[in-house]
Amino acid sequence: MILVKQRAKKRGLHNLPFSAPFFFFFFSFFFFGTYYYCLDTINLQATLIVALHRLIQLLCSDDLIYQGSS
Repeated sequence: MILVKQRAKKRGLHNLPFSAPFFFFFFSFFFFGTYYYCLDTINLQATLIVALHRLIQLLCSDDLIYQGSS
């Protein structure tokens, strides 16, 4: 892992967000976006708007912020 970080610094990639949540959301949106695009191209825009709204609801919910604080 240290060797990978050293190589990334040599290439100038140490400022990019190489975090697990970033890659999780990116690949999940990429996968579901292509899936819904192939499934129904007419409702693609509505589906992406609903998915984005649901993600914002999940990120802003109190359950996620205060989980396990009881």
